[in-house]
Amino acid sequence: MENEIIILTDEGGNEYEMQLIQRFDHENQTYVVLTEAPHDCGCGCEDCRDECGGNVYVMKEDVVEGNHCYSQVDEEKIDELIVLIRRLLGVDDDCGCGCEECAGHCDCEECADHCEHE
Repeated sequence: MENEIIILTDEGGNEYEMQLIQRFDHENQTYVVLTEAPHDCGCGCEDCRDECGGNVYVMKEDVVEGNHCYSQVDEEKIDELIVLIRRLLGVDDDCGCGCEECAGHCDCEECADHCEHE
C-alpha cells in the first residue's frame, strides 16, 4: 500500500491524483483516507504536503463491475469515522469521550457516543 496512487475522476472528467493513506473496513463498508498526491507545485519546498498544506479526504470505496468507485461519506457518519481513523493511525490516544479515566488508554469500541466510566 505504500505510495499507492489513486486517480479520481469527477463528473466533469477532471482527474485528481490522490495518495492512499489508509484503507479500512467499518460496519460492512470499505473506506479510504486520501491526500493529494505529492507533486512539484513550484513553491520550492521539499515536501509540499507538509509545507503547502494538502487536504485529507475520507471516502467510501465500492467495487462495481471490477472498478473501484469512490463517493462521499454521509455527513452523519463522518464524526464517527474521524475518531476511528485517528485511532487507526495512532494520531490520538484519547478516545474523545471526555472522561479523564479514559484519556490516553481507553479501548472501548463505541467511545465516540458514550463513556463506560460515567
